Amino acid sequence: ALDKECGYCQGMNYVAGLLLLACDSASRSPNDPSASSDAADDEERCFWLLVATARGPRTRLRDLYLPSMVGCRRALYAYEAFLRKLRPKLAAHLERENVQPAMYATHWFVTVFAAQFPAPFAARAWDRFLAEGWKPVYQIGVALLAARERELLALDFEGLMGALRRLPETVDVERTLGLALRLRLKTSDVRDVE
Repeated sequence: ALDKECGYCQGMNYVAGLLLLACDSASRSPNDPSASSDAADDEERCFWLLVATARGPRTRLRDLYLPSMVGCRRALYAYEAFLRKLRPKLAAHLERENVQPAMYATHWFVTVFAAQFPAPFAARAWDRFLAEGWKPVYQIGVALLAARERELLALDFEGLMGALRRLPETVDVERTLGLALRLRLKTSDVRDVE
């Protein structure tokens, strides 16, 4: 094992799968003279890309997969803080109904949207994640709820849990990602909260 402390964690497979799709499509690029069609090359590229995102100072995926899940707990804490800041009415409603982010968003953050969500949504979320780090991940997380705010505000606990469970399969990709871009969140805000 490359990292004995971290090892394998459920959720890594979704990330590896998304990265493998990206490596596979990159290997088929007609404009890249170094492109390869060898599956073994794609798998090795995918492995090292996973290692780089796990160890990278901007992405810090490794923290998500440690036995303590310190990165996941940090992401959920930061997400809840940004939900309160950017959508206070919705955050207050969720709190009144005892709906905690860990009940619906853990898989979002552990896989950075690679699980459950449509591939085009996950790919675009990952583009921003790799370029900017965790700030767009929090923006997207808030935007997922903000895009359905009116509906969510009218629901009780059971209704909220059902709507949040169905959210990945009913997400409006363009609307949600556009809304995420408009949410005012600075990198310094993320550093301060994390």
